[in-house]
Amino acid sequence: DYGTSIDVDSAGYPCITGYTESPVNPINLFPITPGTFQPSYAGGKYDAFVTRMNPGLTAIDYSTYLGGSNEDRGYDIAVDNMNNVYVTGFTISDNFPTKAPYQANLDGLVSDAYLTIINETGKGLVYSTYLGGTYYDEGRGIAITEDGRNITLTGFTESLNFPIERPYQ
Repeated sequence: DYGTSIDVDSAGYPCITGYTESPVNPINLFPITPGTFQPSYAGGKYDAFVTRMNPGLTAIDYSTYLGGSNEDRGYDIAVDNMNNVYVTGFTISDNFPTKAPYQANLDGLVSDAYLTIINETGKGLVYSTYLGGTYYDEGRGIAITEDGRNITLTGFTESLNFPIERPYQ
């Protein structure tokens, strides 16, 4: 299990993302809570995860997998003032969960970055999209305004056809 980023919501709940190979390794059982958005491991070497602890760090408020049937990793997390959780990373899954996407499909045969927003209860998606071209693309950092209206992603691309709008370069 790899924890890669943490942010704290307005009520003091720490929210963590990363990636896990549970239950590929049966000794390594990741603590997923029932009733969350994705309570089952979707497959591949890794699935990303989103976990929210209570403010005293004595219990898990919710914990969910995030991924499709191939490799998925969560690299950065941010929380808005409505306690929605924003996650970015990369996926190789052609069935990564999307909702109202800017880009509905994995573009190419290698990784795409993604942006996923999970609601405050961990039970549903607010928004989720692929973001990439035909080669390697990864989301590595995310920043949002408190109201969640402005989102900035950073990462890298090796795709000559990475989707851009109003570019500086």
